[in-house]
Amino acid sequence: MLAYILQVTGCSVLLYSYYHLILRNERFHQYNRFYLLALVPLSFLLPLLRFTLPLQNELALSIASSFHRLNQFSVTLPEVVVTSRQRVGFTGRYAGSFLYGLIVLVFLIRIAIALGTIVRLRRHHAVKKTDGLLLIECRNADVPFSFFKWIFWDPGTDVHTDTGKQLFDHEAYHVRHRHSLDLLFIETVIALLWFNPVFYLVRKELRTTHEFLADQYAAQKNNKYQYAELLVRHAMSAGHSRKLINPFFTNQLKRRITMLTKNNKPAFQYLRKLMVLPLLAVATLLFSFTYLEHSIAAITKTVAADSHNTILNNENENPPQPTATVLAARELNTVKPKPKDKQPSVITNLPEREIKIQVPGLENIRQIAMPSPADTVPAAKTEPEIFTKVEKEAFYPGEWARFLMSNLNGAVPKNNGAQPGNYQAVVQFVVSRNGSVSDIKCIKDPGFGIAQEAIRVIKLSGKWNPAEQNHRKVKAYRKQPITFQVTQ
Repeated sequence: MLAYILQVTGCSVLLYSYYHLILRNERFHQYNRFYLLALVPLSFLLPLLRFTLPLQNELALSIASSFHRLNQFSVTLPEVVVTSRQRVGFTGRYAGSFLYGLIVLVFLIRIAIALGTIVRLRRHHAVKKTDGLLLIECRNADVPFSFFKWIFWDPGTDVHTDTGKQLFDHEAYHVRHRHSLDLLFIETVIALLWFNPVFYLVRKELRTTHEFLADQYAAQKNNKYQYAELLVRHAMSAGHSRKLINPFFTNQLKRRITMLTKNNKPAFQYLRKLMVLPLLAVATLLFSFTYLEHSIAAITKTVAADSHNTILNNENENPPQPTATVLAARELNTVKPKPKDKQPSVITNLPEREIKIQVPGLENIRQIAMPSPADTVPAAKTEPEIFTKVEKEAFYPGEWARFLMSNLNGAVPKNNGAQPGNYQAVVQFVVSRNGSVSDIKCIKDPGFGIAQEAIRVIKLSGKWNPAEQNHRKVKAYRKQPITFQVTQ
């Protein structure tokens, strides 16, 4: 999970960097709005995609490996702590989860309070309908502002005056283009991923982009310089805005006026937009690919060896060596004649015998006998490789830490004479392709019966979900550190 969170953060940094450097101060505001909204789901989605790339070149493999490290998981599981008092240890993992959940709760409460405040304003003030929109008249530091279909309006401002029309057009644009939905979405994302600084920047830019769009629309019907004057005139009276609303007066005054008064079209505007395509390709390459080394599969069946029949003349006194060599996996298997009747034999021209030569020029020959039926190459026997790093690590199908703490006897070291203190054991085991656990051994044994107790409990764990590499189930190592705390 930690590796995935790091990938999401890295992907969001890459995507936001493109926006900040290429798009941020340009006038294609609608494009920027949708890009900022798409940045969030893309940051979550790209690390989940998996594409397998076959690589053969050593340099390409080394480059791919360096980019691929975030996709690799450690074989070491989080540490589990048990005590001699037989109470469940409040480990760092649980403390971190508790802290994360507490902060998420605080953010969600803030959103709920903001929503409640807006709903109370709606209930306690008069409502009138203007151009199909609900105008809620209230005296508030943030007015005018909009939230979904509601426009909160200062009753002292006449909507039919030039200033009133400009303000109303601005807020009406927010309502009709559902900008409040954008803000509610990004606020929820920040509540869940409050530790990612990129999403705070996305929220800020999204709010500013909303204002650019609404300003552009409102200024179309009026003189844009008069509209800019309106922004300046009321800037100092702006209150502190709530997170979920679109207030008219925001603190991005300089950028809003700059965008409003720009006359030139963005240079290379289409190129700037199309640059998102190679950016997505790079992001996919960095966060979504796995690499597969080409290898020649071992021969897994018995095959007949080739036989060679050779006739030599007397110019060469060395008979041939009838051996066959094949490459199977990492071993060289060689055929060797076993029965005696298959050994090479040489017939010479004995004095009492005469060999009749039918072809001129071949009078003195040596004949090698044909062997019996050909020998065979034994099948290569290869054991599955045990992986130390995989794309998806083997995992227990339940709450592993709770299982260990519920079954480990924390009093074992104390019963065996251990003095007060911490004693850590590290147990290594293999999770096979069918999920069974084997080769359990303690690679760090502090003594006092701790290793035996740890091994005993891991044997009780039953079936695991096996590791995966290149979309295939594989055997993989796992390591479990367990700390026994002996107290007085």
